[in-house]
Amino acid sequence: MTLRFARAAGSPRRRASVSAAGSALVLVALCAPPAVAGVPAALPPAAVSPSQVQAQQWWLDKLNVRKAWTISKGKGVTVAVLDGGVDASFGDLRGAVVPGFVPGGSGDGRKDTDASYHGTLMADDIAGRGTGFGLLGIAPEAKIMPVVVPNDNNIEATTILALDHLTAMAHPPQVVNMSYGWEAPCSAEMRQSVARATAKGMILVASAGNKGEQGNPPSAPASCPGVVAVGAVDQSIQPWSGSTRAGYVALAAPGVHIIGYDTSASTHYGYADGTSDSAAIVSGMFALLRSHFPKASSRDLVTRALYITYSLDGSKHQRNPEVGFGVVLPYDALTRAVPAGAANPVYDAITTTPSTPPVPATSASAPTSAPPGTGSSSAPPGADAGSNSSNTGLIIGIVVAVVVAAGLFVLLLLRSRRPARR
Repeated sequence: MTLRFARAAGSPRRRASVSAAGSALVLVALCAPPAVAGVPAALPPAAVSPSQVQAQQWWLDKLNVRKAWTISKGKGVTVAVLDGGVDASFGDLRGAVVPGFVPGGSGDGRKDTDASYHGTLMADDIAGRGTGFGLLGIAPEAKIMPVVVPNDNNIEATTILALDHLTAMAHPPQVVNMSYGWEAPCSAEMRQSVARATAKGMILVASAGNKGEQGNPPSAPASCPGVVAVGAVDQSIQPWSGSTRAGYVALAAPGVHIIGYDTSASTHYGYADGTSDSAAIVSGMFALLRSHFPKASSRDLVTRALYITYSLDGSKHQRNPEVGFGVVLPYDALTRAVPAGAANPVYDAITTTPSTPPVPATSASAPTSAPPGTGSSSAPPGADAGSNSSNTGLIIGIVVAVVVAAGLFVLLLLRSRRPARR
C-alpha cells in the first residue's frame, strides 16, 4: 500500500520563494527539509510584513471570508488536526493550540515531528491569528488540538486509533482535519471508526488527493463514507489539474499558490499547491458554522455546506468528480436558508451501524477533560447518534408512568369514599 501525505509533487511540499515585495517568484521544486524537525525557536526577521503576507492570501477575498468574520470567527470551536503535530510556538498560532495526544504513545502533539511542518501549516490555514508572520486562518478564533499521525506504514491503524480516542472523549473536538491519505479503498475498520466518530458529532474532513494527473487512484480516508472529501481549485476558481477526481469528492476549496511558512526560503515563506490546504480551509469553514449554529446537528451543518456552494458549470446541487457539489462559500453558508429535506449524500452513505469503540490506548498527557471552548454539557454539540430515539423512548416511559400513577390514585380515592362493611 502506497502512503503519502496529500501534498503537491510528493514530500515535502512544492514551494516557490517570496521576494521582499512578495511578487517575484522562483520555483523551488522538492526543497530539501531542514535537518531538525520543528520550527526554530528564533527565526530571522521575515522579508515581508504581515500585511504583505495577508495581501497574498488570495482566497480570503475570493471566498468573501472577511465578510464571514463579521458573523463568526470560530470562537468556542476546537479543530483536531491529525498530522505530524503542530508547533504551538509558531507565531501565528500562539495561544491557539491546546494539548492533544500521540495515539498509543506519549506527548501532547504540540511539537511538529514532520520535516516540512505540514501539521503546523494546516493549523495555520485553519486558525492562524495573523499575530506572527501574518498568516490568517479561515477561523482565527478557533482552537487547534494536534493529534500525531506519523506518515509511515502504520498510518491507517494510527488514524483508526486516533479517531477512536477522540470518540471516547467526553467532549471531543467538533471538527477533525485529515490533510493526508493512503492509496486504497476505505477498509471495513476505517468505515467503523468513521461511523463512530460522526455519530459522536464530529465533522470529518479529508483531502481528496493530489493524483489528478496520475490516474486518480482511490485514497482513504477521503473515500470513507461520512468523510467530507475536498478537492482543490486555483485562483480562477477552476479545478486544479493535480486534484484527484473521484465520485466521493464532496466539496472544493482553494489549493493553488497557497502562501505559507518555508524554512528553505530566505524570507521563510513560499507557495504550495495541494488538496491538503483545501481540506484545511474547509475545516476552518466548518468551525465558523459550528460556532454560529451551536445547536445544529453536524449532519445539518454538512448539509448546509453541500447545498450552498458555487457551481462551476451552473448545475446546482449536482455532484461531479472534480469539485463535488461545488466550491465552498463561507459567508453564504452562514447566512442563507437551506430547505428542509436538502440532500446530504455524505452522511447518507454511512450505512454501517457504529459499534462501541474499544478503549483507546492513552498516555499521561492525553486530554481527559473538555478542551477550551467545547462547552460543559455531557453530550457534545451536534451529536447525531440515537439522540432522538433515546429521548423519544424516555418521554414515552414518563407518560406511561404518569398515566398508571394517576389511575391508581383515582382507584384509591373511590375506595376511600365507599362505606365500610359491617
